[in-house]
Amino acid sequence: MDASAGLGMSTRTRTRVAVVGAGLWSVALLLGAVTLPVYSGSSATTTSDGTTTETTSSATLVQENGSGVLIVLALPLLASLAVAALLLVRGRVGARSRPGRWLLAGAWVAVAACGALAVLGLLSIGVFVLPVAVALAVAVATVDPRPGPA
Repeated sequence: MDASAGLGMSTRTRTRVAVVGAGLWSVALLLGAVTLPVYSGSSATTTSDGTTTETTSSATLVQENGSGVLIVLALPLLASLAVAALLLVRGRVGARSRPGRWLLAGAWVAVAACGALAVLGLLSIGVFVLPVAVALAVAVATVDPRPGPA
């Protein structure tokens, strides 16, 4: 019996949904870093006559840390694209062939790299990268073991 039968989803569909979900979440990370204010601050000044002026400010991840942060946030998208490409090629060459096994191993390496990024950045952006790593792990773990194209 297929492990995904309880969810009403075929193994191939589950793999595709996981890869697409990881890719979309990765794109959302990049867009969020540019558009969402994640830093805020306020300051108050009092003049000699007793008037208090309060100023608030906010900044996005890119505004606060520079555009270099986009390179780090592009890594989950790169891992998602790598897993998608490796699994697609694996489906074409056959799952049980030697190249198919190497392609699957390469996909697991991409998953591990994304997982390592999530763990290393757990106190900052890692918590937002973790869903990508989990989705990619689900995609690779549930890939159809049968050989040949679909």
